[in-house]
Amino acid sequence: MSRLPAFVFAVLGASLAMAADSSTECQGTECQDETSLVQVKASIKRSADDAQSKSPAHFPDVSLFFKNKQDLLAGFKDSMAFEDAGEFAESAGCDSPGCPCIGDIVDQWKTESGKGYTCCKKLGKADLLKQPLCGLCIRNAADALAGEKGSGKNDCDASRFKECADVYCQAQSGSASDALLKKIAKHCVPVTPTATGMLGIVANNPEKRNLETFLEGEKATIAAIANGKRGHNITGTASSSSLAVSVTKATKAGFNTESGPWGGDAQLAGLLAKQKTDPSAKKYIDSVIFFKDPKEAHHEDILALVAVMKATLPAANYAFDAKKAKDVLALYATA
Repeated sequence: MSRLPAFVFAVLGASLAMAADSSTECQGTECQDETSLVQVKASIKRSADDAQSKSPAHFPDVSLFFKNKQDLLAGFKDSMAFEDAGEFAESAGCDSPGCPCIGDIVDQWKTESGKGYTCCKKLGKADLLKQPLCGLCIRNAADALAGEKGSGKNDCDASRFKECADVYCQAQSGSASDALLKKIAKHCVPVTPTATGMLGIVANNPEKRNLETFLEGEKATIAAIANGKRGHNITGTASSSSLAVSVTKATKAGFNTESGPWGGDAQLAGLLAKQKTDPSAKKYIDSVIFFKDPKEAHHEDILALVAVMKATLPAANYAFDAKKAKDVLALYATA
């Protein structure tokens, strides 16, 4: 086991009792959120780098390394997820049947094997009710959006997305007509943001390390874009936008969607569709950088978002890799 998990275990051991009462992390049959599994990777990495130069006896208060107890446990799970899938599942209390396919989903994050999606496609309704990481489209096709209710990010109940999923998931075919976009705009838009001209940043779990590397290299540019006079603030899915802000210190819009499998991809698509099809709508999102991995368990949701992006944004305003993402950022130099 690497020193990062060892460090987190040391801190966890000293704080687990304190955190137990207030933590909403996966227990029993509750399920995992993309945000908690891959919590702002940059802050965890920097904390670990600093801690590795100290002996365990010199570990200061947990708050120096993590903003709160939830981040502590998220850091623990994040480090474990890339060490051993079985050990991660056991430690998180998410081993089958509590959270079906969790081992294969974590394996996908480690090796990009595609096992998570393959497993999700084989699940029946009873199991899909417990596994939001399979995404809206797979769950909706099995009438399994109304999963178990929990608190906060562990809530497996996505039934409020039913009307959205019915139309959004049609775009996974690879195209989105104007008629379909209007339906997506009607049913998938979350709370309408007040910010306009936002830069959307999204990365699937296996691509978050690549996104972090890209952000590190472009942090001055992104901070200037977000913090400049015109304030093209950062948005995106929950963990990706938080990662972007953590690395670049850019201003985050007072709006982000939920994590992708929880409906965040559909919500982002809803805003893009609305600004494309509604003449009275403001231009909420100028551009989107999406480091995608179609092998993810919520593969079908990803395909739908890609189709909506291509149907609603000029080709110069979206990117799926670092090279094109630099070109997208360059657009803001004259904006």
